[in-house]
Amino acid sequence: MQKQIAGWMQSVVKITQHGRDGEEGLGAGWIVDSQGLIVTNLHVIGRGRRLEVMTKGGDRYEVTDIHAWDEHSDLAILKVKQKGLPALKLGDSSEAQQGEPVSALGNPQGLEFSVVQGVLSGKRDIDDVEMLQVALPIERGNSGGPLLNSQGEVLGVITLKSMKTENLGFAIPSSAVKALLEEPNSIPINRWMTIGVLDPRTWLTVGEGAWSQRAGLLKSAGLGQGFGGRTLAVWQTLTPQEPYEVSVNVRLSDESGAAGLIFASDNKDLHYGFYPSNGQMRLTRFEGPDVYSWTVIAQESSTAYKPEEWNHLRVRVEKGRISCWVNGELWRTVVDDGFRGGRAGLCRFRAPEAEFKGFRVGKDLAEKTPSPEMMTQLRVSVDAFAKGQTGLSATAFTLGRQPSTTTGKVLEEEARSLEEKAAAIRKLRLAVHQAALATELQALLHQPEEEASLLRAALLLAQHDNPDLDPALSEELVQRMVAELKNDKEIAQKGLPALQRINRYFFAENGFHVPRNSDSPSNSYINEVLDDREGLPIMLSTLYLELAQRLGIKGCFGLALPVRFMVGYREPDPDSDLVIFDMVQDGKQITLEQAATAIGAEDGEDLSSFTKPATKRDMILRMIANLMGRVAPDEPPSDDQASYLSLQIAIQDHAPGERVMRAIYRAKTGDKSGAQDDIQWLMKNTGGLLDEARMRELQNWYDSLE
Repeated sequence: MQKQIAGWMQSVVKITQHGRDGEEGLGAGWIVDSQGLIVTNLHVIGRGRRLEVMTKGGDRYEVTDIHAWDEHSDLAILKVKQKGLPALKLGDSSEAQQGEPVSALGNPQGLEFSVVQGVLSGKRDIDDVEMLQVALPIERGNSGGPLLNSQGEVLGVITLKSMKTENLGFAIPSSAVKALLEEPNSIPINRWMTIGVLDPRTWLTVGEGAWSQRAGLLKSAGLGQGFGGRTLAVWQTLTPQEPYEVSVNVRLSDESGAAGLIFASDNKDLHYGFYPSNGQMRLTRFEGPDVYSWTVIAQESSTAYKPEEWNHLRVRVEKGRISCWVNGELWRTVVDDGFRGGRAGLCRFRAPEAEFKGFRVGKDLAEKTPSPEMMTQLRVSVDAFAKGQTGLSATAFTLGRQPSTTTGKVLEEEARSLEEKAAAIRKLRLAVHQAALATELQALLHQPEEEASLLRAALLLAQHDNPDLDPALSEELVQRMVAELKNDKEIAQKGLPALQRINRYFFAENGFHVPRNSDSPSNSYINEVLDDREGLPIMLSTLYLELAQRLGIKGCFGLALPVRFMVGYREPDPDSDLVIFDMVQDGKQITLEQAATAIGAEDGEDLSSFTKPATKRDMILRMIANLMGRVAPDEPPSDDQASYLSLQIAIQDHAPGERVMRAIYRAKTGDKSGAQDDIQWLMKNTGGLLDEARMRELQNWYDSLE
């Protein structure tokens, strides 16, 4: 047995992440293909870092590509250039038997190439992922290593340690590895290292540390190289001119840390900082790189500061003085003009991580408080909402349409003081936000087709569910993608050569792909699709079309085929053949007949009606349907589904089916006036679109609600 294990161990590798501070991550992997493919956990390789693998014999290889990866199953397959590597045989996890002996190979606690033995104790579903439960100790460094049966076949990939007992762990079944091998989504390592990394044209990072960005959130982790672990991200887009203000929302992972704003920065060691530190607020002037070159201008606690929560920091810089606010409350105004000019940005000190969102620079960033009269009317709306009257008052709607007001903040404060009304208040806040977004989306999609922005509409849809989303970040990212392509020779040729260049850029070079698990709403939020380079076919098609449109490539359009959305192209000649690009197959160019096969159409089925260009409104409605999921015919929609129904009704000129479902929802959730509004509209406007029995049922509902 020892000899067998020694042989198997030749296929195990140690995987390390390399950053500015040297080795920053450690895990295991194993060779699945002699041509240089290595399996590990996705969390082992992280993002934005150079990767290296080392064999038991001490050979080291740079990872050249991420051959395949999947967020849902936490798997990744790496590619190295070396050939002839000793590979392990992939076993069949479906045939694994409870109680059979298994072995886990890896690098526990940094001990290279170790083995532990135990038994397969069962199979479990964890977060909708089938896992193999194993009775053996799993430690840090085992992650990504192989779980072997007695024949040396890989049954799974070790992935996490149980919190209940040290002698219990889990492994991802080998069937998931097989699925990745069959449908890889390869991306070169140089592109992988840019996922989530701050764009240097927007942010200059100073003092090392790991800065990343996803879904509008900036995150800072790892110890900076400046004194006190200082690390900076300096905003390069604009040099503010006095007077000006800088603001951000910041959240510390631990109150022993410190993170916040900088301003008057020279892009190096000279700047001011305003940030929470060990439970107190601090305003500091940093005059150099070491501990002797800084001055604490002011330090004291703030009653407005909320530990372990998001806090809004704001600074106003004027001639001779600096004013600082915490969550809208003035903290201090100091007389100081040591530094002026320079740029603004973010800072973090010490080891605890920090998150930032909503960074802004402007002349006046103060939140405008509603008038006392408005506040009184808003509280009336809150009381009504708490009693189950879910309709929006005109006052609440007006407040929600004014981004400068503090409606959300006021509602949160009301929720804190009135615990029993908290759920209703937050529901009202979201309803106000969603009603405003529905109006904006409706106006956008009723513009002429050539004027409406599909990307903007998709961002509004994402913002409908995520009020804190900053669409400008995604807009900038798309524009940078365009900038990378606009001077390309193939793009200049327009037509098919240009689209083939977009294909390579989009799929091969940047790793955009269709997810293996399509249930997550992230696959339908365009900002997260941009961040993770993973989304449903219609979302990838949207970005593909946006690139083509901004690069001046005409003749490209969306194809709303059943089951799978694709991209179509026709030459200017009206008799030219339709060319189709399938997002599921990494933009592969296919015919209509091949598309029919791909979507499972019956032989001879006429797909001509689906070859017309999809309108932007149709595409957004399809995105909404994807987010909404299936509504059971005999059950009222969920709260989320009801909000999507309202979006569909706002966007469409005539939506009787959606109004029927919303009337059912409103009636069964106690919103009688809302249900009556929908029923009255249906009785007045359907005119034969609903059958007599359905109309009679609606009339009975209407009568029962009186």
